[in-house]
Amino acid sequence: MCPYLITVCENPKHLILEKWLISKGRKEEGLAILSKYHANGHTDDPLVQYEFQEIEAALNLEKSCSEVSFMDFTKTHANRHRLLILVAVGVGTNWVGNGIVNYYLSPTLHQIGIYSSAKISGINAGLQIWNLIISCCSALLVERLGRRFLWLFSNCGMLFSYIFTMALSGEYATHHKSSVGIAVIPFLFLFFGAYDVAWTPLQFAYPVEILPFSLRMKGMVIFIMVQNVAVTVNTFVNPIAMDAIGWKYYGIYIAILAGFIVVIYFYFPETRYLTIEEISEVFENGLPVKGAVNIRSLPNRDNNVSKEGDSNGESSHIEIA
Repeated sequence: MCPYLITVCENPKHLILEKWLISKGRKEEGLAILSKYHANGHTDDPLVQYEFQEIEAALNLEKSCSEVSFMDFTKTHANRHRLLILVAVGVGTNWVGNGIVNYYLSPTLHQIGIYSSAKISGINAGLQIWNLIISCCSALLVERLGRRFLWLFSNCGMLFSYIFTMALSGEYATHHKSSVGIAVIPFLFLFFGAYDVAWTPLQFAYPVEILPFSLRMKGMVIFIMVQNVAVTVNTFVNPIAMDAIGWKYYGIYIAILAGFIVVIYFYFPETRYLTIEEISEVFENGLPVKGAVNIRSLPNRDNNVSKEGDSNGESSHIEIA
C-alpha cells in the first residue's frame, strides 16, 4: 500500500473554498488561502505545494470523469461502499426509533398513563430544549471525538434507552403502576440525547464528506430521495403499528438499531483530519474503516510528525504506511 498523507490543521473549513477557487481557475487565490492556513503565508512551502498539486490532480481527474450517471454508484467497489452509506444514513434519519417518540409523543405517553395536556406539553418542551443543547455540544465535538465514535456512541445509546423503554412500557401495560410509567420519561430523554450526538449533526455533513466532487450532486439526490421515502413509509406505518401491537412495536426498532450498529462498525470510515482527496483514498484503496489516524494517539508522534510553519505547530503532517 502506498503511503498517504494525513494533514492536520486548526481550521479545516477553508479546504472547500480552496478547491472551489482552483476549480474556477483562480489558482493564485486558492494557493494564497492554502498557504495562509498551512504555512503562515509562505506559498513556496513544500507542504503547501504538495497539497496544491494534490487538489489540482484531483480536480483534473474529476473533470475527465465529469460525465457521470447514477449507475456509476454501482460500477466500483468504492462507489458501492459510498452508496451503502448514503442509503443507511438516509433510512436511519427517521428509522432508528425517533419517528415514534418525535412525531407521536402523545400516543407514546398515553401508553404509560400520561394523559394531561399540560404534562405532555411540558415534556415536549423539555425534550426540545434538551435536543438543542445536546445537538450544539455534539456539533462542537465532531472533530475532537471523530465521526465513528459519535455514530457508534449514538446508536448504542439509543439501543440501551429503547430496551429499557420497551421493558418499562410492557411492565406498565401489565400492572398499570404509575411509577413504572413515569420511569419511562428519563429514558426518552436519554434516547433523544443519544440521537442528537450523531444523527443531528452528521446526517447531512457525513454523506457530503464521503462523496468526491464529481459524484456529490447525484449522491445527495440519492440520499434525499431515500430519506423522503423512508419518512413517508415511517409516517404511515408507525400509527398503525402502535395501535395494533402497542409497546411491542419498540422491539422492531431495537432490532433495527442493532443492525445499524453492525453496519456502522464495519462500513462507516473515520474521516476526521482528512482532506477530501484523502477521504477518497480511504474508499478507493480499501483502507480500514477506522480510517484516519488520530495523530494525538500515536505512541511515537514526536518522532513521526514533521511540523511546518511557526513554533506553535499550526499545521503538521504524517505519512502512514
